[in-house]
Amino acid sequence: MGKVELPLDVYNAFENLKRTWGRLLKKEEMDVIFLNITHIAQVGDAVVLKKYALENATKYIQAVANGYELNSTDKLICQVDMMLNIWLEEPYEDEEKDRYNFAKDITEFIKSQLVTQ
Repeated sequence: MGKVELPLDVYNAFENLKRTWGRLLKKEEMDVIFLNITHIAQVGDAVVLKKYALENATKYIQAVANGYELNSTDKLICQVDMMLNIWLEEPYEDEEKDRYNFAKDITEFIKSQLVTQ
């Protein structure tokens, strides 16, 4: 079994908790916490995981056991969001030309994604 694809909020919750708790706990201890998340979650990212675990128990357990990754749709959204943020941070030279170049970049990105599928 490979990694489980997770929605962005669940993926981020796992990553945030690993980043926070990972400094204090071994992987096995973290796994025990993740497996008991429905009983101990009170706030924040732990509640996100609790909700997901209650609604998708098998996938949740597989994610803890086998690892996880961001689902393909959210991964694409994040990549386009990053492209947009970079584009918005650049100073404008010529608005029409800049819009065209951004549309060109997005089109190339979409074409590259279609080829890899």
